[in-house]
Amino acid sequence: MLRYFLQKPGLSSYQKWQLIAKVLDSLEHDFQEAFPNEPPIFLQGFRETLFALVTQP
Repeated sequence: MLRYFLQKPGLSSYQKWQLIAKVLDSLEHDFQEAFPNEPPIFLQGFRETLFALVTQP
């Protein structure tokens, strides 16, 4: 499904990166809810780095 949206015409590169960041954020959130005692699946600072990349013009 993600591939469908990434291949959809009319989306800018910025919008595609925003979509990827939101999907990864949702995956991390769901993982933490399912496995609360496990360490995060992404490295510390990953989310901040990704969002910094997609919010810069």
